Amino acid sequence: MGQPEVSEDCIQMYFKVKGPVTQFLGRAHLCRAQLCAPKSTENLEEFENCVTQYMKVINFAKGEPRYHFLVFNASVLYWRMARPFLKPGCSHRLIASLSQMVNVLNQLEEEDTEWRAELMLELLDCYLHAGRRDEAATLCATAAPFIKAYVPHRYRQVFAIMVQHELMDELQLKEEKKTSTSLSVTFHMNVLKAKLDKNDLPEDVNKILKKTYTELGHCDHQSTPSIREEKILLLFELAHLSLTLKCEEVSSGCLSDLKKIDSEGKEKETNWNRHLPQQGPNLCHCLASFPSFLCAFPTVRCGFCTPLFPISCCHRHWPVLPPAVYTTHLKGCTIVHNIHDP
Repeated sequence: MGQPEVSEDCIQMYFKVKGPVTQFLGRAHLCRAQLCAPKSTENLEEFENCVTQYMKVINFAKGEPRYHFLVFNASVLYWRMARPFLKPGCSHRLIASLSQMVNVLNQLEEEDTEWRAELMLELLDCYLHAGRRDEAATLCATAAPFIKAYVPHRYRQVFAIMVQHELMDELQLKEEKKTSTSLSVTFHMNVLKAKLDKNDLPEDVNKILKKTYTELGHCDHQSTPSIREEKILLLFELAHLSLTLKCEEVSSGCLSDLKKIDSEGKEKETNWNRHLPQQGPNLCHCLASFPSFLCAFPTVRCGFCTPLFPISCCHRHWPVLPPAVYTTHLKGCTIVHNIHDP
């Protein structure tokens, strides 16, 4: 409601009274962390104080299974605060706290695997920007198998990083690229990026780009939406790399393919809309209006609504509402949540 002074007074009064150690202690630290969030990336004292509050939450909550939801919420709110520090020259400040967040979420086997993968990839970038290649390689050893098993659509991203920064044995990477066209194309592009970074480009760079473009052309983007999306990303990436390496023929071909895919998509969308019945707002539309601060006040996870939300969404947990039982109406359905937590 835009009254941080009132919130600050309430939090101070809460900590003056030595109350029982319950979930509300964790929530109080979450509120305090948001109140003391740094106003800019230059204020390191505020940053450290804010991080301390989030660490208190996860250290308190990780030992009690019924409070594990607080660890997830702390990670989401922490990341919202930390994102401005991703700019060059600042990302190294996140390594200590972000690595602890990742480790705790992994220890608790947080069910939101995509969120865990997201934080792993961000931590990997922080290591690389800080020049800490050994730590990056160590993280890849655990992150790559995890992402491949549980978040396969993000695996190409970590594979590209491993190739470009040589974080895994080259023979192993070459074997890995044989498993799919997208990984093969990704491998060839990132090998060139690595050589470009070292100013050691091969003489036949144009030949490699043309071969990569031809191989990408064998990918059938009409088979599934996910393959279509992946091919679009690869075409953009290959076009950009080709322009950087002054191979206009390949970049022009990539742009032509992108236009063709776009026109095909618009045609399908038009045909689909002609037969689409008019529908009312769905669950995601209804819940998108929930205020973001509610993520600091969860009690239970709703197994029905969780899969419908984006992984990084802060509204994944329902807020505490009196009395101890509340109902949620979902287009004719009623779900009753029983709250047992003290």
